[in-house]
Amino acid sequence: MAVESEGIQRRGGSRRSWGGLVLVQCVCLLALAATSALTVRMGWGMQPVAAAVLVSIVVFLVFWPLRGTVVDRVLSFVVGVLAVGFAATSLGDLTFYPRLTSREMSLGGLNVAMYPYARWASAFVILLVAITIVGFARQMAREERSHLVRSLSHSMLSAVACASAAGWTFLPRMLSQWRGRPGSVAILCIVIGLGFVLALIAASYLWWREEDSDPSVRAPWVGFALLPVLLSGLVAYGCSLALTLLMA
Repeated sequence: MAVESEGIQRRGGSRRSWGGLVLVQCVCLLALAATSALTVRMGWGMQPVAAAVLVSIVVFLVFWPLRGTVVDRVLSFVVGVLAVGFAATSLGDLTFYPRLTSREMSLGGLNVAMYPYARWASAFVILLVAITIVGFARQMAREERSHLVRSLSHSMLSAVACASAAGWTFLPRMLSQWRGRPGSVAILCIVIGLGFVLALIAASYLWWREEDSDPSVRAPWVGFALLPVLLSGLVAYGCSLALTLLMA
């Protein structure tokens, strides 16, 4: 009880208060929201938000709060970069999802509005399949397979979090729609989305009590604070998708 009242006691001996985790999470969320709002206001593309997401991913991997090797972090970074590329560029058109024809583009409607979401969803699913295959293959190739479940789960969680972070690039689309057609539906989507984000953040404080980070990593609490923020990218994607469907 004394430890909890003063802060969080890590196994390595360092201590970090709840306030430190909250501060990191608030700064990252505000940075993503502000960048998205400025992007909508200035009429920029998705690149500024994509850059902010990539910075968040890099900080998460530098202060990695999980167990694993450098290879795990490199793979997570590659997955995160690809997921952001599929969301913010035309990379998805050239790989996993067919382009819309000129006729379909001219007709407009729901097909055109849904295209960016369907394209990224298909790329995200394929990335998850690839992550799973590579993760199992790496674990089976180990000579010493101690802590197999922990190694696999930590590696998968890191990669999934980095891939999910790309969902934040859809936040400007949601803000743009809300700005153009404000109403109860848009407000409800935003409120529900904030509820999910807050739920993930609240759950992270319970997870932190059981954390088992690598003792060689400095300030792993920073990476742990960013974990629910990166996962919340799926919430931003889902809210933007729902708003597009409801307002189409």
